[in-house]
Amino acid sequence: MNERIETKLCFIAGGCNRVSSIADWSNSGLSYGCQNTVIILDYEGERALCTLQGHSSIVRTTRWVNQDTLVTGDALGIICLWKKNPLWSLVHQEKVHKDAVVSIATFSCFHKNFIVSASSEASLAIFQVETISSSWTQMATTTLSFLPESISATIFHLSEQKSVLLIAVGGTDSAVVIFSAELCNDDNSVIDLSERIRLHGHHDWIRDVSFCQSSCKLGGKTFIFIYVIYCTVVKDTTFLASGSQDSTVRIWKVYSQASTNGISDNGESSLLADSFFKKYRIHIGCNIFTFTSEALLAEHEDRVCSVRWSTNCKDPRSTERALLSSSCDQSVLIWSYMGTEGVWMPFERLTSFGGAPSTTAGFFGAYFSPQGDSIWAHGFLGQMYCWKLTQDGEWKSVGTVSGHGKGVSELCWKPVDGLFLASVSLDQTTRIFAPVKGEKETFIEIARPQVHGHDIFTVGFVREDGLELISGAEEKVIRIFRAPRPFVAQCRQLFSSENSHFDNYSLEAEENAAVVVDMAALGLTNKAIFSQDESENRAQLESSTFHFLTENTLSQGTLWPEVAKLYGHGNPIVTCNCFPPKKMAASACQAQACKDACIIIWDMDKREKKQILYCHDLTVTRLVFSMHGLLLSVSRDRSFAIHREDSNGIWTRVVHRKNIHQRIIYDASWSHDERLFCTASRDKYIKFHWAIDENHCIGEYTNICYMFDTGVRCISFAPCGFNSSYLVAVGLENGRVCLLQLRMRDEHSIDRVDFKATIDIQGGCVVSVCFHPHSFISKQGNVAFLLAAGGIDATIRIYDIEIDKCK
Repeated sequence: MNERIETKLCFIAGGCNRVSSIADWSNSGLSYGCQNTVIILDYEGERALCTLQGHSSIVRTTRWVNQDTLVTGDALGIICLWKKNPLWSLVHQEKVHKDAVVSIATFSCFHKNFIVSASSEASLAIFQVETISSSWTQMATTTLSFLPESISATIFHLSEQKSVLLIAVGGTDSAVVIFSAELCNDDNSVIDLSERIRLHGHHDWIRDVSFCQSSCKLGGKTFIFIYVIYCTVVKDTTFLASGSQDSTVRIWKVYSQASTNGISDNGESSLLADSFFKKYRIHIGCNIFTFTSEALLAEHEDRVCSVRWSTNCKDPRSTERALLSSSCDQSVLIWSYMGTEGVWMPFERLTSFGGAPSTTAGFFGAYFSPQGDSIWAHGFLGQMYCWKLTQDGEWKSVGTVSGHGKGVSELCWKPVDGLFLASVSLDQTTRIFAPVKGEKETFIEIARPQVHGHDIFTVGFVREDGLELISGAEEKVIRIFRAPRPFVAQCRQLFSSENSHFDNYSLEAEENAAVVVDMAALGLTNKAIFSQDESENRAQLESSTFHFLTENTLSQGTLWPEVAKLYGHGNPIVTCNCFPPKKMAASACQAQACKDACIIIWDMDKREKKQILYCHDLTVTRLVFSMHGLLLSVSRDRSFAIHREDSNGIWTRVVHRKNIHQRIIYDASWSHDERLFCTASRDKYIKFHWAIDENHCIGEYTNICYMFDTGVRCISFAPCGFNSSYLVAVGLENGRVCLLQLRMRDEHSIDRVDFKATIDIQGGCVVSVCFHPHSFISKQGNVAFLLAAGGIDATIRIYDIEIDKCK
């Protein structure tokens, strides 16, 4: 009987890169960069649709060309062009700059698509892109006298054969620099790309610039613009906004000689205007383009990171154009021109409040939805926020996707039933994800037990109910956390009473838990608060329907109290693992000397050290308990060891085998029946070993292995077998997630290892793979599994694996 394995990516989570121009929102969805991966969300920003892999460095900017074409740039100067037909694919990739691409603008002219890119090598380039044939032509390039941060562009159509391109560039110069070029349709050329004027007014670096989008009348004809970063024209006037590190936003008015808004080029009107607002003029052929200062907006208290226009804002307080500004002062402001007062005023302030220092560093970017009824923003460590306009005309904070802002260190399902998934990351947070049922079943982040001050490397559940976990970080202590009352109540809402462990989330269990958690501004310890009076607001906040918690709620209202610290290691913790049936845990730290390469066994009931095991010479990289409590350890010294607890509670070594691999052993995993285990190494091999068996010695090599074309970083056995075989998930250093099938000849011998499928290719090394502890029966009656994978691209992905048995 042959088996066909079908895989489906059912969940993606990843934070947003710390760049102002990283995201873009169109009717096709919301795109942003997560490390070197591009993630595309649905239009509502509630679910990740897919990821795009093609960059080998940090993605710096994303821009929509049209509804099915996306352009992205990275820190190596590479620009990628993606097209959807019907699946997304990379149609062109080119290294256009020697250094990082900092900003990209897209626009259309003469029914052709163009891209303007700016680089940190102080260069500016214009390309023509043919989306159908995927051809790519460089039209013009120029150098800058400063380092750019952002660009924006707009088109003025002069005739059917000629248009004028204006490009605004903001950067390390305190002036907004305007470049211009002429676009000719007859010979398909870009003429005279050069710097024309500098708009002075700011006193520090300029972080973002943005034109607006509307229609413009020149010579009696109406033209529609599709600009780089939103360009709008009121009557025949275009507006340009610039945001600076001096905490101010400036608005500039741009108009042509064909329409001067009643202001003459000479005479008293011109002199009066010049006495208050300096004029800047550009002569291009027979046309004159004039820039004047329209307004100075000084409401922010820290540097302004982004400015965006919308001509479709649904807020009734907004006029025909609204400006969105984000700042490091933890606020997003919506500005509009108040005709009655004759000034620009902010009519709405959206904020993030409280939390850890990483969540209070403000907003690095904010964006209007195309329909103007939603706002999406991102913060310092990749956290994401969303506000929607209600029918009452109020902006309400709603949940959106969430994820780690840096590489994932380890994943761990809740023991026994796998009701939720815990993850830790180099972004110094511990997160818990759980499935929710709706129109489409997906996973959401339901808690953030730990927001730490050190990179976190390992996590494990102490108890079978999942209400207590431990984590190890870049420090010498292991911290133990217990779920607070809101989490227990939310679990009761999420998980059906049909679950065998539903009693763990009873009202009694809720009453015994801490009410809320308090963390000092400069501390690392989450302290439990049992006072009902101090928890009323928090409990009320958490009593709503459990669906898409907001970032403010996750970072403050879902922390778990720290109940104990375990001391014993002398260096940063590398790995830990728990055995919930006996309330035991094992841990290991970085080894700078042979004595440091020890394994400590902990009694989790007494919160004390039970025994120290000396076996390895170098750092222990992975500890894994089997279903009956055998402890398997692997190390940088290329050896593995197995320890067992005897009837007196003393741990003894059963086997220790050296030089199993030629390079460091990264990971190990037990089979569900405890008969086999496998080891994974940088030497590209996975090797299978016998565990306890009547015909084999424990730890004996089976002479069965599988070699990949790159180092193997992580492995995991499926929770059950099928057709006398085992399923093994493998994570590789090149980002591939693969499946192997280990076929048994009989109960005491292995036939062969078959490569079954490459599930996915992530944006970097896959650090952790973990099968859900249960198998499922699909709608088609086939055996199905859930597999979680995470890596250095900061994404967590959950795959649905279905085994279709074909005779």
